[in-house]
Amino acid sequence: MADTGNLSFATAANVDDSTGSSWATPNNSKDDDGVNFTTCSLTDGGHSDYDKLTNPGSHGMPDGSTINGIQVDIKRKASLNGVDDQITDRHVYIVVGGTIQTTWTDLKAATVWPTTNTNKTYGGSSQLWGNPGTWAVSDFDSGFGVAISVNATATVANIASIDYISVKIYYTPAGYPAMRKSVTIRLFGHTGQNIF
Repeated sequence: MADTGNLSFATAANVDDSTGSSWATPNNSKDDDGVNFTTCSLTDGGHSDYDKLTNPGSHGMPDGSTINGIQVDIKRKASLNGVDDQITDRHVYIVVGGTIQTTWTDLKAATVWPTTNTNKTYGGSSQLWGNPGTWAVSDFDSGFGVAISVNATATVANIASIDYISVKIYYTPAGYPAMRKSVTIRLFGHTGQNIF
């Protein structure tokens, strides 16, 4: 099994999620710099819109490859994480064809966001995110991506910050593994068979 390595997204946007608070400067979640963040200020019981990233660019997967799993990594932090002041995931969905797949698997985590910039991994080498069909290489075009929304419990304003979102795709190239060959060799007058 091969993988694409971590791919950065070329496009980022705030997507309205019914009464949610907007993400400021969503483009900041495209770059892994630890300095510039996409931020959302939330009050008690509030939730955010979606920070939606798409267009992973050139992935290098040959046509006909089998998609084994999809991994999303999100580097994020909160300004507060006390007992009564917390940021948690509300939804983490995959995006296909530019559409957030809200009827597919939601891989939100129960983990409280830390106050230091920390990576969180969603999915992995065998996670297909609830796709009811079969993934194809063509699905990972400019409309492919990920979207995240968060919840807040806070006695004062709590700021959710996202530094970087990336994706890694695990796949098996078409025709791999190659067929094993049976080779007959003669050694010191004896015939034997080795399997490679």
